[in-house]
Amino acid sequence: PDEGTGAAMASRLAWALVPPASRSPRRDAPGRPWTPRRGCGKSAEGGPRRVCRPAGPAGRKTAAPLWFAAWLLAVELGRAAAEILKPGVSNTYYQVAEYFGSRVLEHNETGRFTSNVEATWSGHAVTDKVGRQWLVDRLYHQVLMVEPSSRYVAFPAYYMEYAGTRGVPGFYDGIRSQARFDSPMGIALSEPKGKSLVLYVSDTGNHVIRRLTFETGRVDTVAGLALQRGLRDGSSNRARFDSPMSLGVDYQGDNLFVLDNGRRIRHVDLTRTLAVVTTLVDGACRALYRWTVPYAIELRRVACHADWKAKDQGDQSLSTFNFEVFCYGHKATCGPRNFPAIHDDESPNLVASPEGAGIEAGGRL
Repeated sequence: PDEGTGAAMASRLAWALVPPASRSPRRDAPGRPWTPRRGCGKSAEGGPRRVCRPAGPAGRKTAAPLWFAAWLLAVELGRAAAEILKPGVSNTYYQVAEYFGSRVLEHNETGRFTSNVEATWSGHAVTDKVGRQWLVDRLYHQVLMVEPSSRYVAFPAYYMEYAGTRGVPGFYDGIRSQARFDSPMGIALSEPKGKSLVLYVSDTGNHVIRRLTFETGRVDTVAGLALQRGLRDGSSNRARFDSPMSLGVDYQGDNLFVLDNGRRIRHVDLTRTLAVVTTLVDGACRALYRWTVPYAIELRRVACHADWKAKDQGDQSLSTFNFEVFCYGHKATCGPRNFPAIHDDESPNLVASPEGAGIEAGGRL
């Protein structure tokens, strides 16, 4: 809160902290006596009218030291509130309601608050470097593009149906004109230097995250499995989302953050061959600042601690997919060797004993 808000809050809180018996009643307060002091309301001939502060009940005055102490206490509480609500990742207080985890791990580790990823968080619309506006149409299941100017006007006036079919929900990857979406509600873009523009779309109705590459015009699914909802960490289509909403992506396009399951922040690591999804603890992302680009598109700069994972805090509502690792080659060669190609009798190198070695009677080498 600003200084004005803090001062007003301090005054109201200070008045509430003063015992009612010590307060000065208002003159027009019903049922409260008001005793004017001697000479109040009178004035000398031609002089100003004398104004007196009303006394308390039975002529008692307000306890000024008590009022001042209450005001100082309220000011300190206001400063503490301002510290807690201060934006930025260096703030070690957590103002998020019902966050999961005690945060003891982060407080005890040096530099734990300095490791973060800054992402640009957007809603239903974004703007690229050349001024094109990209929007998602939830009602008609499309991704729209608005050029910065057209042949007849020098401002954005006409939109183009860039991906999806108007009024046709569904799920289909491929060329943008044949792709299908279902009630998309979030869009973000990455446009690093020397690379093609990439759009990320939260396909809310399908519970997946889609990627649209501008250079090729193709749509593919980054994470999640269509029409399978849930809260599960994992790679690519092994992960589960539940009605993903807004998105945030860093400048290089390596880290994608998704608002999912109502209030959970999911981190999608795009640097791997298969994108890996992990759920972050509540309070892992902090707003740094926000700004508005032309035509009322609001963007936010958000810093997220991508290493603050909910699974490390024992979140029981979260599941994780783990691959079962086994070796096919080991299983094949150590199984029954009835096939001629791997039979020991047909493999001299397997049955031949090394020079200087032999087999004892008990079968030991």
